[in-house]
Amino acid sequence: METDELADESIVQLALNGSVLSTVLATNRDLDALAVGHLACEHGPNIVGDIENVECNFSDGIHHVAVTTNNGLVIKPRPGLITTSCGACEASERTRLVHVVERVDDLPQTIDLSELLEAMPRLNEHQPLFSKTGGVHAAGLLYSFEADDGLLREDIGRHNAVDKVVGAHLLSARSDRPMVLTLSGRCGWDIVAKAARMNIPIIASIGAASHLAAETARACGITLVTFGRQGKGTVIGPVQGRFQGKD
Repeated sequence: METDELADESIVQLALNGSVLSTVLATNRDLDALAVGHLACEHGPNIVGDIENVECNFSDGIHHVAVTTNNGLVIKPRPGLITTSCGACEASERTRLVHVVERVDDLPQTIDLSELLEAMPRLNEHQPLFSKTGGVHAAGLLYSFEADDGLLREDIGRHNAVDKVVGAHLLSARSDRPMVLTLSGRCGWDIVAKAARMNIPIIASIGAASHLAAETARACGITLVTFGRQGKGTVIGPVQGRFQGKD
């Protein structure tokens, strides 16, 4: 009899300098990248430069990830189990959600939109967990459109997948800036906020964008490429300075 392989969904507790920061449901792999990316995406990338150590262990049915920084930073914890890492907990009004994020810098040069759309299907080639389980999200970072010039991470939570790939980028110590964040599903406000904090100017998703994601993207200068399938997509937000003109 055949058995299905199911996606892991574990309780992961993230701590900063000895104090619990948040508890999330996540897939049990790349947890060091999850912690680093979560800190950077939610509280700004400058914090990562002060990280001294990241330690992972498992006890009492919980995966513990402890981050230690040189400056002894303390951040107000989020109580209880966090089922989304969107950061909206601190913003009670719509206008605050839209303007809580930074404006991104332009790319040093324009890119070919068709090359980006052609790169989207390659996401599937680097999703081993999805191939086995069909139950995880993926997020990737593209530095160029050269083969294998990017990173991709998977997780049961789409927010965690973004945190993981950002954390992997920061832990790799690459000096070049990612030009595109790719998503295997939809794009919501939370993902736009994370990309803005990381100064990523383009988000390309297989699925749709929400209305608030589009509004926020325009406010912070991020370009969304949605429904990126079969060489076609819908562009929302800035185009000039991002994409090469058609001949």
